[in-house]
Amino acid sequence: MLVSKSLSQPHVVWEATWEYLTDDILYKKWRETGRPDKNLTIEQIKNIALTEIENHLLSNGRSLKKWPHMPKPEDFGSYNGNRLIDDELNYVVEDQLKENERLMAMITDEQRGVYEQILDAVLNDSSEVFFLYGYGGT
Repeated sequence: MLVSKSLSQPHVVWEATWEYLTDDILYKKWRETGRPDKNLTIEQIKNIALTEIENHLLSNGRSLKKWPHMPKPEDFGSYNGNRLIDDELNYVVEDQLKENERLMAMITDEQRGVYEQILDAVLNDSSEVFFLYGYGGT
């Protein structure tokens, strides 16, 4: 309907039907990732649907940008089925925090200084270059 320009208020149709348009997204993600325990928020599910709609429109020479009141995908590239990105987003935060605590307890003072310097650069969004040399090479 968007491709054929037959809707004058697509945002009204989206709000009334987004649940029907997204009812298989979670199942598809489970199948793609092989992880039935993967959960997505409502916003993530909507974003995936909007990304799929945008992809379809783009392949037909159109875009959601044409309709100012229609929601747009927040991060167009994040939900393109890239398994590496999906894997990175699947980490359990609590497990990662525990692993961080365990590993931080084992580092030397020199390593801690380097870690803090790099972390400070990241958190302050400063442009710095770091050279790290490890036993296995760089």
